[in-house]
Amino acid sequence: MARITRRQAVTGGVVAVAAVAAVVVGVSLALAGKGKVPLSPPGKHGRASKVLDAMEGFRKEIPPAQGLGEQNGLSVEALEPDTMPHLSGVAARLGVGTRTECLFLMTYLKDADLRLRFIAIEAISKATDAYPGGWPLECLTDTASEAHHKMLFRFLEAIEKLPI
Repeated sequence: MARITRRQAVTGGVVAVAAVAAVVVGVSLALAGKGKVPLSPPGKHGRASKVLDAMEGFRKEIPPAQGLGEQNGLSVEALEPDTMPHLSGVAARLGVGTRTECLFLMTYLKDADLRLRFIAIEAISKATDAYPGGWPLECLTDTASEAHHKMLFRFLEAIEKLPI
């Protein structure tokens, strides 16, 4: 039996998230293969695949801060030595704007690495404008909280409105 790569697992997760999104917002999606999750080869999703590659690269190294605005600011102990403005800038430079890219990032919202979780939340929030006034910090620090669950559903509703 062939091993499933992380990319294939994430792609399968995107299909599952899309199915949940369909139930949440009442949109019917036609999933291929009668419930079978398609195993997608690397690069099949174009730009979204590059976003996934960038996120995996952030596990090893976060790009340096650009300008004083990203060097100064608040931080949570688990994010150090990075500041919130720096990670927000990294999220903005990802340039996420499509449904597929956001669904790929949804897989990072419960990641063990708080920095990746922050970048994913910020990138999705910027792409969907789901939290124009900012999102609660509890969404980042406690994945079992009610605020985190509400954020997931709010993101799913907003992602459905984005172009594919």
